[in-house]
Amino acid sequence: MPFVYPFSRCIAEGAAAHTMRREKAVIGMKKQLAAVLALALAGLLGYAVGTAAAPAESGESAPIEAAAEAKEIPVPLYRLGASGGRLAVFLPGKSEPELVFDVWLHHLPDVDRERLQQGIEVFDEETLLALIEDYTS
Repeated sequence: MPFVYPFSRCIAEGAAAHTMRREKAVIGMKKQLAAVLALALAGLLGYAVGTAAAPAESGESAPIEAAAEAKEIPVPLYRLGASGGRLAVFLPGKSEPELVFDVWLHHLPDVDRERLQQGIEVFDEETLLALIEDYTS
């Protein structure tokens, strides 16, 4: 189940409590993202080791060289988009969001809403956190 941050409760709690809850939420998101990145890295390393150990079946170059060529094309790690009219973070190839925020798109400017409905590809965690902070503050 995706994580939902209830910003409406922050109004009743006051600014100081809101800041503390937001900081805790960002720390929690960073931990979740770090875990996802660690799993993805472990999977990629396992694949690379398995591919490197397999002998080349044709006279073509080794699979490691093909992997090096593949590194030239950046692959998005996340997609920032919309789920149920709210801000959401998706992993590549997944239709269900990893995280959902209590930020309604209809409250955002038209340009931002259109970008999020199309999906914003994000290539690193730092950019993802910066975008989330921009849209949630």
